[in-house]
Amino acid sequence: MATYNHLDAKMIIGLGRAYRNTHKRSMRIFYDYGLTLPQFTVLEVLYSKGPLTVKEIINKVLSSGGSMTVVIRNLEQQGLVFRRENPEDRRSYLISISDEGRKLMDVVFPLHMQSLGMTFSSLTDEEKEIMVGYLKRISANSGNA
Repeated sequence: MATYNHLDAKMIIGLGRAYRNTHKRSMRIFYDYGLTLPQFTVLEVLYSKGPLTVKEIINKVLSSGGSMTVVIRNLEQQGLVFRRENPEDRRSYLISISDEGRKLMDVVFPLHMQSLGMTFSSLTDEEKEIMVGYLKRISANSGNA
């Protein structure tokens, strides 16, 4: 019979609740501006990193290829991103944020960061650094599965 630690179950439940509750406030912001969480995530990566291939976007946002294609296509139809040939690899495209997408992110991104600031305001900077360290350790260890 397998043994298990009840704290492990409490940890995953706590992480899930924290993730869900953290995004509640931001999701309202995204919705008010006509975005889904995946769409915002793609725009945020392009806003901060510049043009990327679809594969690079998938790696940055930890999503599947099939769903990412749909998200990018929808953003393209909204005029928030555009694709062009990748000069380094003609088999792939570079996805870039459009001027319209940048204008939108100039408004939405600061609101999102303000929301996160309110969410994490009960923690000191030192506690946040400790938490980030713990999350990195958990993430690194879970990659071995």
